[in-house]
Amino acid sequence: MQGQGRHLGYGVSAGYHGAICINGTRAVPAAPFMAGAMCSVVAAAADYVRRSAGVTEPIIVVGTGRCGMSTVAGMLVELGVHMGAGFTSDESNPQGSFEDALIRDVNRERSEGGSVVCWRNALQYIVDERRGSDGPWGWKDPRTADFMSDVLSMCPDATYIRCTRDYDGTLRSFYRWHRRSVEQVVAMIDGRTHNLDRYLPPSTITVSIAELRIDCDGVRERLRKVVEGA
Repeated sequence: MQGQGRHLGYGVSAGYHGAICINGTRAVPAAPFMAGAMCSVVAAAADYVRRSAGVTEPIIVVGTGRCGMSTVAGMLVELGVHMGAGFTSDESNPQGSFEDALIRDVNRERSEGGSVVCWRNALQYIVDERRGSDGPWGWKDPRTADFMSDVLSMCPDATYIRCTRDYDGTLRSFYRWHRRSVEQVVAMIDGRTHNLDRYLPPSTITVSIAELRIDCDGVRERLRKVVEGA
């Protein structure tokens, strides 16, 4: 598609005629995805990273959703972590969701049946571009758990923070705010829990919603140490 879209810089799109499309717009430049063709965006972005002064790995907040992820992400923002842009708020998250709009849209595109190849290349491009950041950075999106294996392969050295909540509380919160059937909510929670249990590394930091309610300052201090060590 040839519409105007957001390009992430460094001239990587020059000479290419295809694009990864997010919500109908050119979001990340890419080579045409023909049979046997290789997308050169990843190689170009990786080459830029190698030329950069340094590499910073992300802090990625994961969980099933409705488990304190927004609160943790908000604390990270307060501690100076760049968690993206385009944050929104709603009745269920009046203080803000702290979800990067670009990563959220890329993940949503795949969740809604978009190309896995396009999703992988788009997210890889974003990750490689942000690895050249001067300070700590990361993201939070519950959909990350749906693609945990792929995300881990892109970011094996990331710091993962897993937010947890008791099953019944998670189920009730999803049902209250998202108005999906119980069957749909159970399938989503179970699928995400399975992926997180299976793929997250032993070094993963766990924060429960109970901790956030009982000892918010203690959680903030733990996160401060994580940011300082990132």
